[in-house]
Amino acid sequence: MSMEEGFIRTSQRACAVVVARCSPTQKAQVVTACRKYISENMRTLAIGDGGNDVSMILAAHVGVGIEGKEGKHASLAADFSITQFSHVYRLIVWHGRTSYKRSCRLGQFIIHRGFVIAIIQLIFSMMFNYSSVPLYTGWIAVGYSTVFTMFPVFGLVLDEDVSEESVNFFPEIYGELQKGRSLSLLTLLVWTFKSVYQAGVILLSAIVLFDETFLRLVSITFTTLILSELLACSIEIHHRKLWKQNRAHLKQFYAAQFASLLCYFLAFFITPDEFDLTYIFTGKFWYSVLITCCVIDLPFIIGKFGVKYMFPTKHSKL
Repeated sequence: MSMEEGFIRTSQRACAVVVARCSPTQKAQVVTACRKYISENMRTLAIGDGGNDVSMILAAHVGVGIEGKEGKHASLAADFSITQFSHVYRLIVWHGRTSYKRSCRLGQFIIHRGFVIAIIQLIFSMMFNYSSVPLYTGWIAVGYSTVFTMFPVFGLVLDEDVSEESVNFFPEIYGELQKGRSLSLLTLLVWTFKSVYQAGVILLSAIVLFDETFLRLVSITFTTLILSELLACSIEIHHRKLWKQNRAHLKQFYAAQFASLLCYFLAFFITPDEFDLTYIFTGKFWYSVLITCCVIDLPFIIGKFGVKYMFPTKHSKL
């Protein structure tokens, strides 16, 4: 074992280690050695307030610069800039945790949104002898990921599962992130299964049960797809639990849901060639859409609440 590795292994056994009177190069070497010998699941954080800390900040996974009397060299070179050292706790425990949870949920939802429409097209091509005819064409295919399902996604960006006071009072909530359950192979498989199941039910039910023409098939499947995605986004938010603290965010989210539906209904008249308007404004059409949406979303809604009841999260227990 080299002296460098022995130094890092020994320092890991202590509760705290202070390395003082080091040059900028030596500070960077300490951080580099930590990155070299620690576990792959661990990350290094370097905090500095002067120009002699720039090399250390750049060598760490995450760098935090403090604006102080020594200038802004550290803050300009860092990933995050703060004005006081005491702000590090709030940066890590609250903003770090919230950003991680939001990014995980947002990334998985966007993957699901693109995957489900791709599976629908795949099943459609397979059922009709691998025909190259697209099921969704024109502006509705563009509007699916840009307008019709865009606004509620911002609700996931502003979502909060717990309040800041709870995280500050119970630091154990932040420690739960180290298990990596928010973004793992299991969550990816769950979202993949959800995409395949929803795509199969949407297309097969429209073809087998309702036996409609091509334009009616497009109208039923696309409307069901839009409603199911908006509902899936609504299920993922946690503002309903904290409605007293996040009443404004909750109103903004439902306003975004309404704006998406309004844009979609306007598309009926803007692109009349893509839909069968005489069929859309009938009770049979909405009956077909309602039945399909129930078959698609009810199993996942029941399963989501069942998992929360049987395997509650740390903050739910606290």
